[in-house]
Amino acid sequence: LVEFFRIYKQNTSKQKFWGLNYKQLNDLFKCFSRKVYLLRSDEGGLVLLVHDGVAYYSHNGVNKKGRQKYLPTLLTFEAIRLAKKMGCQCFDFEGIEDERFLVTKKWRGFSRFKKSFGGKEVEYLGSFSKFFN
Repeated sequence: LVEFFRIYKQNTSKQKFWGLNYKQLNDLFKCFSRKVYLLRSDEGGLVLLVHDGVAYYSHNGVNKKGRQKYLPTLLTFEAIRLAKKMGCQCFDFEGIEDERFLVTKKWRGFSRFKKSFGGKEVEYLGSFSKFFN
């Protein structure tokens, strides 16, 4: 988990998006216990959460070498295979670019990647976070 977090944190900084801190990521693993999977290699990883027949693509991070090897695509494919093996009926990519929220404009490429797997888009009211100081 520590090595994955290091790569993940480098990605969030480089791409200038909010990410979990180590405690939050560790708590996520504790909360999901036996229903959290970390698919990883030396170049990066992907966190998959499973609940009630649904696999949730949660977080990922790869280094430069991993991007050159198309590791995000490979890990996603392996996550889908794992979800099917576990009997999941749905694979939720959790979030794509949404014209209602300008901040998601920078998700365009990642959204295209997610959509390339097919599936159905579901529109919700929105996602909101509240931060306490």
